[in-house]
Amino acid sequence: MKKIIATVIGYYLIVFVFAAPIYSFLFPNGGVEETHLHPIYFGLIVLCAIIVICTSIILEETKNLKQEVMKIKDDRKEEKSEDISEA
Repeated sequence: MKKIIATVIGYYLIVFVFAAPIYSFLFPNGGVEETHLHPIYFGLIVLCAIIVICTSIILEETKNLKQEVMKIKDDRKEEKSEDISEA
């Protein structure tokens, strides 16, 4: 959750705070036309948050799956060692 909040805040600061002076310097004749782009920028922020959420969910599930596979391998090794010791 911390990653998601940090990503959204960071992207917001980059787009609306740090990039605004650069944008106004590069395109000095801007004005009302750019205000229609703010919903698009906000959509990019939301999309960025969704990507981070999905990535963290996938990583968590991958780690859980890896742990389950390792547990199954360990159980099989224990069964084989018990079979060898009984023989």
